[in-house]
Amino acid sequence: MKVMKVCFMVLAMIMVLLLQGIWCSADCWETDRIALLQLQSHLNYSLQHDPNIPFYYDYSTSFSKIDVIKCCDWERVRCSATTGRIIQLNLHSIRDFSAGMWYLNASLFLPFQHLNHLDLNYNQITGCLKNEGFERLSSLENLEFLDLGSNNFNTDILSSLTHLSSLKYLYLYGNHMKGRINIEGGEELLNMSNLEFLDMSMNYLENDVLSSLKGLSSLKGLSSLKTLWMSYNQLKGPFDLKELDTMSNLKELSLDGNNITKFIGSRGMKNLRALYLITIKGSSMLLQSLGAFTNLKTLYMSGSDLKGTRFVQYSNLTNLRKLYLDGSYVDGNFLQSLEALPSLKILSMRNCGFSGIIPVNQDSNLTNLRELYLDYSSVDENLLQYLKALSSLETLSMQGCGFSGIITMNQGICKLKHLQILDISYNDLSGNLPLCLANLTSLRQLDLSFNHFIGNISSSPLEGLTNLEYLSVSGNLFQIPISLSSFFNHSKLKYMESRGNKIFAETDDQYLNSRFQLERLVLSSGGYCGAFPKFLYHQHNLQFVDLSHNQMREGFPSWLLQNNTKLEELYLINNSLSGPLKLPIHSHMNLSLLDISDNFFQGYITPEIGTYLPKLSHLNMLGNGFSGSIPSSFGNMSLLRYLDLSNNRLSGTIPEDLTIGCVSLRELILSNNSLQGQIFSEISNLRFLYELQLDGNQFTGSIPHSLSNSSFLQVLDLRHNNLYGRIPRWPGNMYFLRVLDLSMNNISGSLPSNLFSSNIREIYLSRNELQ
Repeated sequence: MKVMKVCFMVLAMIMVLLLQGIWCSADCWETDRIALLQLQSHLNYSLQHDPNIPFYYDYSTSFSKIDVIKCCDWERVRCSATTGRIIQLNLHSIRDFSAGMWYLNASLFLPFQHLNHLDLNYNQITGCLKNEGFERLSSLENLEFLDLGSNNFNTDILSSLTHLSSLKYLYLYGNHMKGRINIEGGEELLNMSNLEFLDMSMNYLENDVLSSLKGLSSLKGLSSLKTLWMSYNQLKGPFDLKELDTMSNLKELSLDGNNITKFIGSRGMKNLRALYLITIKGSSMLLQSLGAFTNLKTLYMSGSDLKGTRFVQYSNLTNLRKLYLDGSYVDGNFLQSLEALPSLKILSMRNCGFSGIIPVNQDSNLTNLRELYLDYSSVDENLLQYLKALSSLETLSMQGCGFSGIITMNQGICKLKHLQILDISYNDLSGNLPLCLANLTSLRQLDLSFNHFIGNISSSPLEGLTNLEYLSVSGNLFQIPISLSSFFNHSKLKYMESRGNKIFAETDDQYLNSRFQLERLVLSSGGYCGAFPKFLYHQHNLQFVDLSHNQMREGFPSWLLQNNTKLEELYLINNSLSGPLKLPIHSHMNLSLLDISDNFFQGYITPEIGTYLPKLSHLNMLGNGFSGSIPSSFGNMSLLRYLDLSNNRLSGTIPEDLTIGCVSLRELILSNNSLQGQIFSEISNLRFLYELQLDGNQFTGSIPHSLSNSSFLQVLDLRHNNLYGRIPRWPGNMYFLRVLDLSMNNISGSLPSNLFSSNIREIYLSRNELQ
């Protein structure tokens, strides 16, 4: 009886919903569905928009009734998994800028009573219609996130936003907010007591902007504010923080991109944890004024002139954990003064200009330093011998620091027993790897790429670094065995990359079993001549493989696809692979890129290629000996964006299934084959094609009007075919078309009057029968 009662209540509730007409038969509430259709009509834009399609393309009339009903599946709409109500609208970048400024009717969002996320950035919104501003949305009690960035709002917008009491995140970056902010009835800001994040960066705000916000500084105003971004405004000179002192919850303050010289009145901001001050002047005075921020843990002072400045004078920053000085100018005295920061764990000095001798203390107090980044800074090599004092260092990155010759690591890097990540790539280091590298047994990631190291990798200290997960040795002069036998005991190795080293064959170790299961393997441009390495037959986790520019003399490795179901990208460019293209018998559902160009494959392209590889987005088969027709199963590849079958021996016509099913195709290159017949049928669906190269074939007929449906076309190359008839007017109307080559055909008649007044930059018409 109790179960029947519950069932009856559930049925009654469903009947009530149906009678009220609220719940739609699919997954969308009726009220939300109607509101979406009204919004879509007002925007003249489909909310089902594909993010890969240019935002100004309007295809709102091309969807069926079923598509309209299932609004929760629309690209720019998100619904609650429990209630089915719309909770997110992502309307960024939906406006065609040629339509001019936009005055928004905010009332259009009122029906979405469960909305908590509204994104309207980058839409050229200048303001709101009269009496239709954001104050109308005060009834949306769930609205927590509002992004109005990269529009044209001025400071008047704030008066209407203060009514949105539920807001937690407000983005106003990149607008036209100038000078001072004056809000009538400043007490209205008291309503924004839930606001935690406010971004007003990249505007034109001046120094006294905060003092004119009457309610902003009060505990009853923005008392919940945790993050305030005011980067890249027009703040300069002394910056008065007394208006922020009462923001007891403020933990992150971004003022970078201004010209602030010092802080005053900041005694109440003891809870501040992160401060951003990129591109500042008067750094010494500024540092001195940071004394009140005793709990500061992260400090960005990138782009600063810190020469002659010493941190030791401001020893109250003892809680500082992260210091970023990227792009700054420093000297030895400043670096030595970092000893006053005993809690420092991360020090980043990328792209810094160093001057003078760097007297690094061998008994450094920086015993807690875990990460040091010196990339692309001109660091004196004498710094290396002092690195051993940083006994807790786990990450050391010195990419592109200008080191040259044989590096001396014995007294520096090799002493860092806790080092897990080492990057010395893009230097001019030479010689054999120092044997003391074997001491760094904790290393997980090692990047030696693009130096001039030499030697056989099999006899290098790398063999003992069995904790390695990531190893890149590209761009050196190593000799590397194709079997990778030196790393067979590296059970944690997942990433192995070697481009441009000498790869050689071994006779004894080809059949040894490796303990690693790689996810990424690059052994390209190594001059290797032979078979696929045997260890490769036992890999099952590969996601990326590049064996290009070698001389492997086998057939297509279908077993590699069959064994590695997670494989996403496979490059076999410019090898000596031959025979037919034999694909695995089961469909591979993860392969998105296959490049087998410049080999010796021949025979027919597998007729079922579109069934076996349905997820391909990039397929390059140029420069082989494929013959026969283009399989119609290409039409199954709805995600295909790039297809190059040029320089083969293909014949027949372009299958209609390809021009209808490959709806994502951007580039189609079929040059230098023996293709014939009409180029495209009248029902071609390649709407987003922007490059079409069909030159060097035997196509006949006139230039098809269906090509005009490809409205984003940039390159159209039809030269050296047997086309006839007149040049149509539509190429002159194509907004994006830049290159038009119709030379070496049988085209006749006069030129369209709009052809040379169009946006086309290159037009080739020679060797035709034009008047």
